Amino acid sequence: MRKASLLLMVVLVVVAVWVYWQRANIPPAETIVCADIGKGCLVDGIELRFDHMPQVMKPFHLSVEAANATEFHASFAMQGMDMGLNRYRLLKQANGLWTAEVVLPVCIRGRSDWLMLLEVQTPEGLKRYQLAFRTG
Repeated sequence: MRKASLLLMVVLVVVAVWVYWQRANIPPAETIVCADIGKGCLVDGIELRFDHMPQVMKPFHLSVEAANATEFHASFAMQGMDMGLNRYRLLKQANGLWTAEVVLPVCIRGRSDWLMLLEVQTPEGLKRYQLAFRTG
């Protein structure tokens, strides 16, 4: 009994250290300022655009172009409000673009201010970008 308790405590400490180390190594998100997401935005050699102004419960396409990316994920949330799991894996297309079809949920409070977190995996490591936008 005593050995099992000691082993459990060691495992919990190892897991806690691993989780802390993982979180400490996540780079902060760089803010993207974009006047017109339909026309596209450029940051660090990454161009992103929506095919039309996003609206809740209506699909839109997110496309991203970057020369040295190996993986893209985009997640959507609101400041201070949990909007459920809204994480999308972008798929690489034959033309070199990375795309995903996105559907934003309805906010029960009627808010329309969204934050997109774009995570880019490159050979140099993970890069993160945040874009604020409003739904139409």
